Amino acid sequence: MRRVMAAFDLTPTGRRVVDRARIIAEQFKTHLELVHVLEECEDPFLSEDEARFLTDHRHTAAAAVVDWVAGRTSVPIEFEVVKGAASAQVARLAREVDLLITGTSSIDAAQLGPVTRRLARKARSPVLAVRRQPRVPYRRVFAAVDLSEYSREAVELALALAPEAELTVVFALTPRADVLLGQSRLFEQDPTQRRNERLAKAEEALDGYVTRWRDDLRTLVVEGPPSQAVGEVARRRGADLVTVASRGAGASSMVLLGGTAEEIMAAAPCDTAVARIEGIFRRP
Repeated sequence: MRRVMAAFDLTPTGRRVVDRARIIAEQFKTHLELVHVLEECEDPFLSEDEARFLTDHRHTAAAAVVDWVAGRTSVPIEFEVVKGAASAQVARLAREVDLLITGTSSIDAAQLGPVTRRLARKARSPVLAVRRQPRVPYRRVFAAVDLSEYSREAVELALALAPEAELTVVFALTPRADVLLGQSRLFEQDPTQRRNERLAKAEEALDGYVTRWRDDLRTLVVEGPPSQAVGEVARRRGADLVTVASRGAGASSMVLLGGTAEEIMAAAPCDTAVARIEGIFRRP
């Protein structure tokens, strides 16, 4: 990765973002681009002097965050303050970067905030959402796949972000088919036997799916809706990063984030990253 950009606010989550960005920049021996967006204050009762004071204060506070992270690293840092809507401005600035790093909700770090949701939909680059206080490079990573060609990008992103980490490729097998087959009485087999057969087939398919990558990849088939199943296994097994893939709209400004990918980003208890996939948007 040659260009790493982090968009931060002035909350504790913002400091987590820039610190994770520092770790990644050090890992790849590249410079770090930091951006802070000054959104207009919507309070109509502020005087011009008060509004100017708040703007100056935010400039100073953002510069202090940059000074803080600069004191923790030797990588070169570029810093820019822009005005406007946060998601639109960051998406514009991040068009050519290899990784865009942002935070979760500034109110509740366990939640995926509206700006991050918009960036995950709009940005052309992979987006990493930071939840936890970073300390070291990622060590235990889960890549969520659906066995399609598109979801291979989730594995590629995991390998790019954490080449030395323990990587598990996860496929969620929904139990809905088992329920419907049992209700239809199409088969006389025991439903448990049918379930075990489907699990075995899924495990075999997943093992074949990962053969193109390194030999030490782990595989895991879980049962349940993807967002819930992936989020739960990440929690139980102590993952510090979950990656997913999203099919985008290529050069179009309309970039679509699949519902499942966004649900996984929201449900995972750790940092999450969404890989952008080139695609073609066609109007119905």
